[in-house]
Amino acid sequence: MHRQNNKRTWSWTRIAVASLLLVAVWLGGCKLNLNGGRGGLGTNVSPQDAYREARARLLQAANATDPATRSHAIEAVANTIGRRESGVLMDALDDRFIIVQYAGAMALGDIAYAPAEDRLEQMVMDPKVDDRVAAAAIYALHEIGNDTHASMLARILFSPEKWARASAAMCMGKMDEPSAMGPLRAAKADEVDPAARLAMTEALALLGDEASQRSLEAFVRRPELDVKLAAIPVFAEMPDTRVDSVLRKLIDESSHPRVRVSAAGALASRGVITDDDYDMCVEAAHHPREMLNEYYGDVGIRDASEPAKLQHLAALSLGKMKRQQAIDVLSALLESTSGEVRVAAAMAILQVLGHENAPAPQSGQDEPQGQPLPPAPLPSGGLQSSGAIEPD
Repeated sequence: MHRQNNKRTWSWTRIAVASLLLVAVWLGGCKLNLNGGRGGLGTNVSPQDAYREARARLLQAANATDPATRSHAIEAVANTIGRRESGVLMDALDDRFIIVQYAGAMALGDIAYAPAEDRLEQMVMDPKVDDRVAAAAIYALHEIGNDTHASMLARILFSPEKWARASAAMCMGKMDEPSAMGPLRAAKADEVDPAARLAMTEALALLGDEASQRSLEAFVRRPELDVKLAAIPVFAEMPDTRVDSVLRKLIDESSHPRVRVSAAGALASRGVITDDDYDMCVEAAHHPREMLNEYYGDVGIRDASEPAKLQHLAALSLGKMKRQQAIDVLSALLESTSGEVRVAAAMAILQVLGHENAPAPQSGQDEPQGQPLPPAPLPSGGLQSSGAIEPD
């Protein structure tokens, strides 16, 4: 069965919010002198230096002025560095932006960070805390063994606010409790908002509901670009034997470049990696504007931020492929003017290189006993959005 551990990632509600959270940036399709294709000889920088630089850029992004960049960086820190930077995740809980608070709570749950329990309890009990953040805090408490407030998710699931409903659904799916299927089915039956409905479908699918698993394939086949991109990563986690063939069809030349790159990354998360898929992702990272111009033809690129969005997805997919020759391409993306591209590239570098290339801890900075580093996971969706939450 190919299903990934659903504790690894939380960026599952991506309709509309994906485009809202990405910074509209024109990268100009700059050409880079890179050797990251399949014929490349590897990297021009040592793995240790590349790891160190990517780690520094990721921590820098966690303190960026842009809240969307901060939220993406928090997720990436949890997915790669983990407890070594638990202070960064804890600080996010006190950020003035909801999307960063939400990111911090989800990240602390993903690494099951027990020292955060008291602070998370305070957030759940505070009536001023946004329901989306409260749902994330309840998830985090569940992951460290505290289910005192789990029943509150059912109330949030029927909130009048669509993003709160989506957040509650997503957290229920991640908590992997079959008892949540009843409330999720009831909520989905009355849900009219597409983002919240997709979150409920994804949660039910992850909990093993076969009808919802089949529905995800229908979402993947929908013509709307945002719908496809939202559904692909979770669809890749389904055990259905048809998943590989459906994803392979999405890489067909007629598909939008962002769909093709996303599908290649989804296949990589299932252990299916080809040289052609890798080269396509390198090209998307290297020459996004040319790839998009070829797709649109005389119509031209419709959105100035599209090159950055394509590079962002390409970096995520290259991280899942874990080929070390991609480090040069990814290192160049660390200089992007898009915060999301920089974060995705930094996370991908850390995923490709793994903890074995991390510099040794300095004296007095050893990992706390009883808190081993989590493995560097391969997110199914990674930073495709900041979860079921709209910008403040």
